[in-house]
Amino acid sequence: MVKNVGCFFTGGYTESNSMLIFLKRINDNIRFKQFCPNRTRKRKGDCPERDLVDENSGLTDKALLRYVYEYLTENRKEFSNIDAIIIEDDLDGRFNEEATSGDITTKVSKRTEAFGFHCKEVRENVRKILEKDENFPVIQFYAAPEIETWFLSDWTNSFGEIYGPKGFSVLNTHENDFFSSRFQPHIRKKVLFEYNECIENYGYFEGKYSKLSDKIIESFSSFKVLMGAETGRMSKAISGNRELCYSKRTHGDEMLRRILPANVVQKCPVYFQESYDQLKKL
Repeated sequence: MVKNVGCFFTGGYTESNSMLIFLKRINDNIRFKQFCPNRTRKRKGDCPERDLVDENSGLTDKALLRYVYEYLTENRKEFSNIDAIIIEDDLDGRFNEEATSGDITTKVSKRTEAFGFHCKEVRENVRKILEKDENFPVIQFYAAPEIETWFLSDWTNSFGEIYGPKGFSVLNTHENDFFSSRFQPHIRKKVLFEYNECIENYGYFEGKYSKLSDKIIESFSSFKVLMGAETGRMSKAISGNRELCYSKRTHGDEMLRRILPANVVQKCPVYFQESYDQLKKL
């Protein structure tokens, strides 16, 4: 029997267009209905080096939950035939205020505990509004800290592919293979640092939070500088390529269409796996 699942996604360019494709790869026996946000049309043209969604251009965090609660309250009848609710958002630096002391293991434990209380509260609120019992699934997909974690967790189908002939064709096959083999270690060394083993726990450094997406954007520039210092043809082709960059709107959208949840779950056991398992079992 096909189940109907109502979806509320954070209002970023990436999630607005392609999240449903990603979710269907987890369970294609479900009929997903997107209630938030409305789908946007991807813009064409060259991408700038920085092309992020303004913090006020989409719903996230408390604003997203407020919208979910209000929408459910005002349109309760619309959900009479809905078998589950999915809420997807970036976790970013949330719940770290609960983890300001202790070693890294203690901090992660405190953050996880705070996150658990938050999810419990959201489930209870949604069920209360819809007048559902405790068995009604409310699945909370959190990309921790951002959706770029999922992309890095399936490198072959994201950064390792989309710039070549199978993607945006800004590099030829040999250039793309060279780029992928050199850029991935660069990301690990210059962006992830101690978070290589669990990207979901990224990104506090000396008490200050760093956005993963910002660091990835910056890493393209630093990588091109390194390539420019080399003498090989491949290196020169990469260092002078203006189209070789990262944009949430353009490249993030395409990556989400390509990555495989089964690969992501292998690298994201802290936040992604539980939601993945819940959706898989619906």
